Amino acid sequence: MNSKGEQKSHSQNGVTFVELLVTISIIGILAAIALPYYGDYVERQRLIGASEAVLSQLQHAKRLSISNNRGVFFHAASLGVSSNNWCATFTEASGGSSGYIAADCSNAYITDVSNLSPVARGSYFDGIYLTASAGTSSTEILFAMPELESDNDELTLTSERSGRRVVLEVSSQMKISICSDDIGNYSDC
Repeated sequence: MNSKGEQKSHSQNGVTFVELLVTISIIGILAAIALPYYGDYVERQRLIGASEAVLSQLQHAKRLSISNNRGVFFHAASLGVSSNNWCATFTEASGGSSGYIAADCSNAYITDVSNLSPVARGSYFDGIYLTASAGTSSTEILFAMPELESDNDELTLTSERSGRRVVLEVSSQMKISICSDDIGNYSDC
């Protein structure tokens, strides 16, 4: 007390133990709620990423076929074997007839053997399977020019964890479509 009988007030620095416990509890509850949704989000984004990568390869093969006025093959290998082993690319050489394209999609080229094609790999999209409608371990889709036609085929990307699917379909008129009943980004199949 001072000379006038007043008490000095002491300012309190820091946080009390109870405040710390309440804060940690709230953070724990929020994390417990958000974590399952985050895992679901990551899995959906992997499926979308894989679908867009394969779609991009199909569209690129179609575009090259039209612009170069010659046939271009879309090639996918190691289908349905493991979620991390599949691959997809495009090339002017038929891997089925010549066996030139390796099982890992290497050696694919356009116009010159030194101009290697890009490859989409399952290892980039952990937990996503790629399968073809024929159920084979590899598939080729020919985009033929000047006929403006292609092989009919359907490729399905499936999430190993949830079973969500995205379907890529190629019609005989070179139309490429993408659909999914499980992913809101695409129209229903």
